[in-house]
Amino acid sequence: MNLLKLVRTTLTAAGLLIAANGALCADEVPHVTAPVIATFSLRSDSVTLGEPVWIDYVVRNTTADSVTIQLGHNRKANFRIVVTPPDRRSIETPRLSSEGMGLIGRVLIPAAHTYRQELLLDEWYDVDAPGQYEIAIGLGDEAPQVLRLQVLERDPVKLEAVAKALHNQALSPDVETADRAALALSSIDDPIAVPFLANLLSRKQPLAARGLGRIGTPEAIDALLANLPEPHIAVHSAVRAELMMLRDTVSDPVMRRRIDAALEGDRRVGVKQ
Repeated sequence: MNLLKLVRTTLTAAGLLIAANGALCADEVPHVTAPVIATFSLRSDSVTLGEPVWIDYVVRNTTADSVTIQLGHNRKANFRIVVTPPDRRSIETPRLSSEGMGLIGRVLIPAAHTYRQELLLDEWYDVDAPGQYEIAIGLGDEAPQVLRLQVLERDPVKLEAVAKALHNQALSPDVETADRAALALSSIDDPIAVPFLANLLSRKQPLAARGLGRIGTPEAIDALLANLPEPHIAVHSAVRAELMMLRDTVSDPVMRRRIDAALEGDRRVGVKQ
């Protein structure tokens, strides 16, 4: 059960130019003459199958004036990404949604300051096979930078360690840290993540429902069903949305009937209230 991932972009800054002709390769030193420099880099250029893939976006303003960049809804919607997987068929990822609540996309960078942002590739694209990937990422019509990612075979020991570390970070009292970790954990489309996601969901972290829905194993569905009665509005809404999608795709007729019964019971409770 995978959620579709997406992206597109526009970088606008008064007097801002990022000098580059064609795509910039990660292993090349870009020739940049502009006083404002934007770069993308992989947190790690090698991961095992199932691990979250982080991209660091950095904009350095070396001018004496402030500049403004437009990142789109939730500071993500204006990025554009084209992924070339091992089969060499390039895929332009769709836009992330511009609906709902999110951060304002307009970012002011003061003179002589640097703006940094983490991007989770998994929000736009599911890396579902080992091999060599090329990721062309940029903003709007600016020349993209090409990043090269090596995806190794699934390593259950490493994947469990990553999931456990993200789970622990998601329990942080700092909301930004917790949400970042929960989002990354929910991107692990592997049964190994189920117990960690189930625990987060029981602790009222709605992002965990997304991960359980995309994994879609009986254990993942059981965790969603167990949390459907949760009165926490965000958790209840997220769980119900995932169960409604699973109802249309699950192949096991017994599980489908369980989901139908739970959703019908939930609807009746809602009517009574």
